[in-house]
Amino acid sequence: MSAFHRYFPLGLLPAIITGICTVSICLARAQAAQATPDPAINSAPDTVLTPTRLRQALADVPASVTVVSADTIARLGIQSIVEALRLVPGMAITQADGNDYRVNYHGTNVLIPRRLNVLIDGMSMYRPGLARVSWTDLPISIDDVERIEVTRGSNSVGYGANSMMAVVNIITKHVEDAAGASVKVVATTTKDLRVRASLGRSVNVSTAYSLVLESERANGFDYLSAKRVGHDGRNIDRAQLKLLSEIGKADSIEVQALYSGGTRQYESIDAAQRSYPDASTRDGYLSVRWKHEFDSNHGLTMHAYQSSQRTSQSWITCPPVATFLPEMFALWRVNPALANSLLAGRPGAPANAAERAALQAAVIALRSLGDLAAKPNCATANQKLLEERTQLELQDTYVFSDTLRMVAGAVLRRERGDSETLAGAPITNVTTQLFGNLEYKPVAFVNVNLGLFVEKDQLTSGVTAAPRLGFNWHVNDHNTLRFVAAKGTRNPDMQEQKGVWRYLARDLSVPISGSTQQYFYQSAYAVGGLQPERNHSLELGYYGSLGIPGVALDLRMYREQLSNLISEKLAISTFNPSNKNSVTLQGVEGQLLWKPVASMQVLAGGNYLENRNATSAYERSQYSSLSGFLSVGYTWENGWRTALTTYAANSRVPGVSSYGRQDFVLSKTYRFANQNQALIQLTVIHDDKQQPSYFRDVGAVTTNRLSHQWRAALGVQFDF
Repeated sequence: MSAFHRYFPLGLLPAIITGICTVSICLARAQAAQATPDPAINSAPDTVLTPTRLRQALADVPASVTVVSADTIARLGIQSIVEALRLVPGMAITQADGNDYRVNYHGTNVLIPRRLNVLIDGMSMYRPGLARVSWTDLPISIDDVERIEVTRGSNSVGYGANSMMAVVNIITKHVEDAAGASVKVVATTTKDLRVRASLGRSVNVSTAYSLVLESERANGFDYLSAKRVGHDGRNIDRAQLKLLSEIGKADSIEVQALYSGGTRQYESIDAAQRSYPDASTRDGYLSVRWKHEFDSNHGLTMHAYQSSQRTSQSWITCPPVATFLPEMFALWRVNPALANSLLAGRPGAPANAAERAALQAAVIALRSLGDLAAKPNCATANQKLLEERTQLELQDTYVFSDTLRMVAGAVLRRERGDSETLAGAPITNVTTQLFGNLEYKPVAFVNVNLGLFVEKDQLTSGVTAAPRLGFNWHVNDHNTLRFVAAKGTRNPDMQEQKGVWRYLARDLSVPISGSTQQYFYQSAYAVGGLQPERNHSLELGYYGSLGIPGVALDLRMYREQLSNLISEKLAISTFNPSNKNSVTLQGVEGQLLWKPVASMQVLAGGNYLENRNATSAYERSQYSSLSGFLSVGYTWENGWRTALTTYAANSRVPGVSSYGRQDFVLSKTYRFANQNQALIQLTVIHDDKQQPSYFRDVGAVTTNRLSHQWRAALGVQFDF
């Protein structure tokens, strides 16, 4: 088998050949087709920072990048950051309930997505303890987003081991862009409510600040199949304070404080619960960034931040008295199957002396309870969790010449997780990182990027390295071809490596051995020794206009070989994480921005994905082979703006529903004296599925329900 056949999907050859021919013809005619550009349609090439940490034109970056701007967010009536990611080709989004969004680039394991890094102004939202992103707890408002840059493909070379599949970099608005006062209210027909107020001021010529307060009330689904009610709403408050001070001509300091806190409703956590396991959260972030410009070619940045995510969750549960016996706890530790069979009244055969002794002790304890063993024993259980991160980053950027630039730096990070239930004792991890990217232009039409990231942490033995090579060939001023080879990694989280999972029940209604607190009989102890997950990826891509004014087109053909995957479902009854799994992802995706006239904008994107050779069914649990979106927006002469957007994704998972939605947005801005203005926006949404279903486990799905397939949101904003 040839190297080409091994690394690229044969099934896509007809589409690839057609695409190459089309591109070749267009490139040959590009110069002839170029007319005098309309400044309102053609703007300067957009630049991005996320892929290499160097500010580069999209035609120069060694990656495919999706940029979701503030204007696009406003134009399409998008109300949350996670919903904005539906505009990213290949991004798989599953809403399990009102508070649980599961987001993966190219799908794979839907149970706990852990291979996507999310940044807000350089601060990672990827939580250290349980390796996840809590999308509804993000500490900023969608209205504070200046742009979202999504690197589609591994970017561990830029941001470390947990940027294995993609990086979502959320950049908030500059202090100067937030000047003035603003009040916004958004209400929906599903009785959701979001209220936001902001204030931005200049203290003097060199110092300015902005303050944002937001309160959100959301109701979630009307019906969840777990308990057949719709107990999945949330009340979340957010605050953001940003201060920017210019110190002379060469230095600046930016201080940013973020807060998110409130209550999330959860319908079910165990079969014996008697109260809802609602969770209260308090998340805080403090960031200080200092920039120094030695000259126009040399800059130094130091960024330090501290984050803390605190979750408090408790509920009343009433399992049988027998499940709190210390002897049952000891038997489970020796042999879980023996413990379960004994409680079921069918004791199994012990395999050795230790099992025989534990089983005998448990049988004696059960007999001493008599009929009381099967009676409910109500108690308070909890899943409290504290996750903390402190990070210091130093980055140096140097321009040697017009053809050679470099960025390099170091990171020192300390992470801590503490949970009586999930960790047993505080777990600490210290990580050191070195990173760098070299951009070289040997000739005017060639751009080469070479990057390397090296990381060492206490939880994972050895050193993790993530290299990347990017080669961009500028066929002409309007068309670029690229080749990218990269390696991405994800380090096992604290629970996977060192977790001690056990529930200490308090205030038992039936004391055990004279005590009102005992451990539930099931427990799980991490063995450790897990190695990083790996992603070896290859990409052939195109970026350009095809010689058509107003067009920006990005195409990507990719192959991602994921190995060392920790795919197992982690539950207290089945806690056996391993590096035994793998999957190959390959396909073609593209995105289009087209402005045929100054008043019209067309956005389109799509992904064709083949999920092959998955060794675990969990790595196919969010598999959509075809997905995409199309949006058309228009600004009318009288100041009205309209937009129509449709989203679609099929499902290749048995029993899991496909996704489809259509949004229509109508808005108008009224301008008054003294630069005051008011914005009124109506969004009407139609969901194709009134009862969407998602993967719960192998052979099992969960179905939720919306009361109506049609819903609407009305937003009013006043700027002073």
